[in-house]
Amino acid sequence: MKCFGGRYLLIAALMWGCGALQPQPGTVTGVVHGVKHYDSTRLGPVLAGREITLIDSDTGNITARAQTDSDGKFSFSVPPGKYSVWGGEHAEYVEVKAGETSTVDITAPEK
Repeated sequence: MKCFGGRYLLIAALMWGCGALQPQPGTVTGVVHGVKHYDSTRLGPVLAGREITLIDSDTGNITARAQTDSDGKFSFSVPPGKYSVWGGEHAEYVEVKAGETSTVDITAPEK
């Protein structure tokens, strides 16, 4: 009996290197709530129309931008990796795994 497993492994490796096989993306979701500067312990209303920026932590490059919807929610589908999510006064950090959803809630000053 002949075994061709090595041949298929080589083909799969070549396809991966040529970009034919890509890792399954993951998802980053969240909600942006407002807070008052004088009382940052209490969440305010959700913030619609807030710009959210996703930055690749390894390269420092902007991966994606989005605006929150009317419920203050946002979502990104991205390759696995480590990211910083900006939408408030500071970043929230998240690690995205293939096929999984990571949730990041952000607080930001109300305008």
